[in-house]
Order: sequence, then structure tokens, then C-alpha cells
Amino acid sequence: MALPVLSSSGVKFRRVLAHFPQELSLAFAYGSGVFRQEGASAGHGENNMLDFVFAVDDSVTWHMMNLLKNRSHYSFLKIFGPKQISNIQSYGAGIYYNTLVPCNGRMIKYGVISTDTLIDDLLHWKTLYVAGRLQKPVKILTQNENGKLQAALVSNLKSAVTAAFLMLPESFSEEDLYMQIAGLSYSGDFRMIIGEDRSKVQNIVKPNVPYFQKLYSNILQDCPQVVYKHHLGRLEIDKSPEGQFSQLMALPRSLQQKITSLVDPPGKNRDVEEILLQVAHDPDCGLVVHQGEVLQPFDQAVAMRDGPVPFQREMPTRSAAGPAHAPGESPILNNINRAELSNLEVKYNYMEDSTIQKVDPEWSINSAGMWLTVTGINLATSRAETCSLQLPGTPS
Repeated sequence: MALPVLSSSGVKFRRVLAHFPQELSLAFAYGSGVFRQEGASAGHGENNMLDFVFAVDDSVTWHMMNLLKNRSHYSFLKIFGPKQISNIQSYGAGIYYNTLVPCNGRMIKYGVISTDTLIDDLLHWKTLYVAGRLQKPVKILTQNENGKLQAALVSNLKSAVTAAFLMLPESFSEEDLYMQIAGLSYSGDFRMIIGEDRSKVQNIVKPNVPYFQKLYSNILQDCPQVVYKHHLGRLEIDKSPEGQFSQLMALPRSLQQKITSLVDPPGKNRDVEEILLQVAHDPDCGLVVHQGEVLQPFDQAVAMRDGPVPFQREMPTRSAAGPAHAPGESPILNNINRAELSNLEVKYNYMEDSTIQKVDPEWSINSAGMWLTVTGINLATSRAETCSLQLPGTPS
């Protein structure tokens, strides 16, 4: 089963494709320049950058041919040649982007990924970077007869449905399902907290439900664990421990590993099947799967026109208060690897240190067991409500 080619005209996209070497196993266009998003004006998409991904069997050869045709698309890295560019491509999510490229009167960006790397991401969700894009409607421009790639594309869609089932209730709408699927690749993404529209998933799904149906209707109709009431737009799934265990065992390897690392105590080293069986019986099974999805690694190596821009995200992030600071409000600065993110509306409030002013009573007999009343300033900010006393003549 190949991904369905969407019905809208692809002439303008294929004209762009004609500028590039044709040795492609898969090429697709995606994003707001291709599919309308909720809240966007009718002509808004015509001005958006067009986004493309090209999968190639031999990255070195493809970059060599592209350098001959489109040398200006590359940053200064072009002086190092196709082999070095391919080496850079292998880092992170295994995709190399040229961006801000003028083509046929539009600005485009395009990523190049090896076919083997793409297949690995589709099957195992190692980064979910390209696999996540292919869980949402895209415009397929060309696809060769690579059987392993075609099977991996379908497997990625089935995995998205399975993961969504685990995080949804027993009965839900078709739109709920597509919202859950579209949100998979955004789980834990700091861009959804700072700098991006938090309703992005809803904006993607609502105007494009028919395209999601083209992607997933056959999978839903063939799935033995769901009752698909297509005419009502409703679904019912098996939420028994047995049903959930079957779904957990069908998840991509990377997500299974994240779930087991959340559940299995360090050093216990239980079998994955045993751990997933435990999760299947957990009333919060869906929450555990969601937490595992949030912990998905997300790495990217991008080459921009003005130079290479390495970018990496690993979840969860950790916040720590700074050194001694005068009392009062202070802005929060998040350092995510080498990136610095701030939200000026959110403040951290530094307070005076806790000070004990009085302990009552001031003396007691040796038998202890007496209640003490401690009076002071900012005691509520103490990290622990304990008091340690040292009696005269006792070791510290």
C-alpha cells in the first residue's frame, strides 16, 4: 500500500522538483505552504515558504549532482564537497536542509535524507523528525518502487494509530484521533511552549480532516481492535489489559524503550514484555505512553545558507535557580543545549532567606517529646519542614 497522492494539483510542486537531480526514492512537500491551516487567510499559503523532503539512495552522489546544478543553494560547506556535506547530514536526525532558496518565484527549503535513514525513522521512531511529518497529510511528488520504503511508510501510519489509541479513551471522534496523531511529533517540543502557536495541532487538523481520512481510513477499517463507525465519525477501541498489551507490543522500538525506562527501576533489568504487560494493566497506561512520547529524542543537523546551525533537543529539560540574588523578581532564562529561550512574562521571585526569630519553649527536660513553636521570616519557603537541634555536650 502506497501513501495516497492528494487530489489537488501538484504542477507547481513538480516544477520545483524539475530543478533537482531526479534520483529520488521519495519526494514530498509539506507544511502550511501546501495545506491550509485554520485561521489563515485564503491567500496566506501562497506567500508561505514551500517545504520539501527528498529521500535519496546515495547521498554523496546526489549532493555531487546537486552541487553541479544548484551550487548557490549551499552554504560555505560547498567548498568541502559532497562527501563532507553527506557526513554532516548523518548527524542528528540524518537530514540536511538548504533553506531560503528562491525557486520559481517562491522561497523554498528542502531537506535531503538517505533512504535507509528514513526507513529506520519510519520503523523505529528514532527521532520522529521525518516520520512525524509523514503521519500528517503531505503532497507526494514522486515515489519509486522500493518495497522496504513502501512497507515502512505504512508501518509508520499504523504505529501512529496504535500510539494514539493508547492515549485516547474507549470511545472518541475521528477528529480526536487525528488530533492525537498530529500531536505525536509535537509532544514535548519546546516550540509549542515558546514561540509557536499552542493551537497549532488543531489548526492543522480541522481544515484537513478529509486528507487525514485518505491516509488512515483503510488502516482503521482493517484494524481488529477498533469499531470504526465511519458514517458517524466515531470509533470504539478495546481498552482491556489484553488489548492494550497487544498495542504496546506493536509500538516502535524506540518508544517501547522510553516507556520501559520510565517504569523499570534502575538495576532491575526486567524483560521488555514483562514491563509492557505491567503497563497494560495500569489504569494510567495512556499517561505512561504519553510520557514516553514526550521523552522522544529530537536531534537535527541543519545546514543553512549562512552556515551550519546545529540544533538539538532532549526532553525533559531541567531548571535550576541561579546563585545568590537580591530579593525581587527576575526573568527566567532557559538554556536548551546551546539555545537560550526566555519568556519575559514569567518571573522568578527571589525571597529573603528563612530566618528563625524565636523557639518556644526555650528549655525542656531530657525526656523530649515536647512540641516546639518556631517563629521566623519566610519559613514557608523552606524545602523541608524539619528542625534539627543539638544539645550541649552532644556531638554535632
